[in-house]
Amino acid sequence: MVKLPDTRDSKSRDRKVVRVGLPLPAPNNFMSRDTRTPTPEDLGIAPETRETERHIEIEVKIVHTKSEHSTPEGLQKKIEALGGTLEIPRRLLEDVSFRREKKAARDARTYILTLKDFKNQQDLERVLSLLGLKILPRDGNEIAVRTSGGSMPTRTVRLRRDGEQFVWGVKESREKGKKFDERQEEEVSVIRPRAVEEILNALGYTRDTERQKYRSTFRLNKTLVELNEGPKAPPWIEVEADSAQKATNQDVFDTVDRLGYAKADTAAISDADYYRMHGVNDEELRNLKFSQ
Repeated sequence: MVKLPDTRDSKSRDRKVVRVGLPLPAPNNFMSRDTRTPTPEDLGIAPETRETERHIEIEVKIVHTKSEHSTPEGLQKKIEALGGTLEIPRRLLEDVSFRREKKAARDARTYILTLKDFKNQQDLERVLSLLGLKILPRDGNEIAVRTSGGSMPTRTVRLRRDGEQFVWGVKESREKGKKFDERQEEEVSVIRPRAVEEILNALGYTRDTERQKYRSTFRLNKTLVELNEGPKAPPWIEVEADSAQKATNQDVFDTVDRLGYAKADTAAISDADYYRMHGVNDEELRNLKFSQ
C-alpha cells in the first residue's frame, strides 16, 4: 500500500498561490494567501513559457492469454525462443489513481514546487504540461506553473510504487473504439511522494482507487512485452512500442502475431475494464489487492 501522510489544509483549494514542499514566511507552510491573484512578475518568474517534448504510448492488451504464457517462466520461454530477452524480473506494482470531478470554472492560480522532490526537471515539466499547466521559467531549486482558469483537460493520473521507487504518471484519456492505445504519456520519478498528492489536491484531484499487480517485462524486437498478474482475474499481456526505437503500432501487432495471437485476441482497454470482463464490480475495483 502506498502510505502518504495527510498534511492537507482544508482551506487550501481556494487559495491562489500554492507552494509545495518549502516553508513560507506565512504561518501556513503549505500555501500562502493573497487578496489578489499574483502575476508571474510578482513571483520573480520570466513571462515567457516553455515548450516540452511529447512522449506517445502505443500499446495493446492481449486479453485472451494462452495458458502456457500465463506464468513468467512460460512467457520467458516463448520470448527467448523468438530471440527476445527478460528486461525486468517479476515485481510488485502498487498504484494509486486520482480523479478530478468536473467543476465550474476557477480563477487562474500559480503553483510553486520544489525540484528536490523529483528526480528530473524535464520529466516533471512534461507531466505538469500534460495536466494542463503552463510552465513558467524560474531560477533556483523551484518550478512555477500556472493554470489559465476555467476547466482543465481530463487526464488519467497515477502514482505508482515499484519496489522502492515512486513514479508519477499522467496520460491522455483513452480514445474509445480503437484497436490499440496511442496517447501521450508522461512520467517522472518522485523523491517525496507526498508532494504529488499535495499538488493534485490543490488542482482538485482526490484518490480514486488503490490496486496491486505483479509484472514481468520482456523485450522482443522493438517492443516491450509485459505479463501482468492481478487479483481476481487471469493474467494478461501488454505489448508496448519502444519509443526509443521509434516503434509503431505495426511493430506492436507484429509482436502480437509472433507470440501466436490474432488481433481478435487484443483490445485497447483499461485494467479496470479487463477486470470487469471477469466479473469484478466497481466497489471491488476501488481497493484491489492480493491480501484480500
